[in-house]
Amino acid sequence: MSALTSTSPPTPSHTHTYASLYANILHLSKTLPDLTSSSPGDRVLLVYTPSTSFILAFLALLHCSLVPVPVFPPNPLNVKTDVDAFDNIITSSGAKVALTNSSYDKARTLGKIKGALKGSPGFKGERRVSWYNTDLLSPPPSPPLPLGDDDDAAAEDRDAGLCFLQYTSGSTSAPKGVRITLPSLHHNLSAISSCLSTSPSTVEVSWLPQYHDMGLIGSYLGLLWCGGSGHYTSPVTFIKDPLSVMRLCSG
Repeated sequence: MSALTSTSPPTPSHTHTYASLYANILHLSKTLPDLTSSSPGDRVLLVYTPSTSFILAFLALLHCSLVPVPVFPPNPLNVKTDVDAFDNIITSSGAKVALTNSSYDKARTLGKIKGALKGSPGFKGERRVSWYNTDLLSPPPSPPLPLGDDDDAAAEDRDAGLCFLQYTSGSTSAPKGVRITLPSLHHNLSAISSCLSTSPSTVEVSWLPQYHDMGLIGSYLGLLWCGGSGHYTSPVTFIKDPLSVMRLCSG
């Protein structure tokens, strides 16, 4: 059964079944701590253009007891627009690692070239974190790795602690990190599912930003909570072509 389908140009369209979603999350959760030299409780920035890579990384970090910090991907070609908010999030979260996908990685490279040609220093904060492109990691083995005893122990440790940091939009002041615990997330998802009467037969279409609380919790996680199928496009695609969402609904 299809779980997530992302159609967000220029990122290639991609579909994950629940089986492939599980395999990728488990593989990433085994790979990321050693790759990034991270320990349980460390904060990790998620700086992704719209794609299924974002939710894979988010869930993998939860699985290995690292703390996801979803953020708006700043425009690398125009550092003046988002530099202060991004630098503030790096400082306040204490993150030393940032995960991203190929389309944003390419934009970062172009931004560095543009900055070098103009003599611009670029993002000061960007140089304080180590960047990893999860799209370039090797695919998961088939069949997927089995769960180990340490996985259950890690899940127990997370029950009463920090699940992820959700930053406010920063429209009226500097973005502020809100601590989301696993019990509060469970309660929220259960309430959403109950109010909307969602089920495995639910089919969802969304253009909401994946780093935003409504997009992340109400859309992505809410969909996975009920076991339905989700079709996602980017906010930019929706703004340029609002009827694209209607075409997804009719498809």
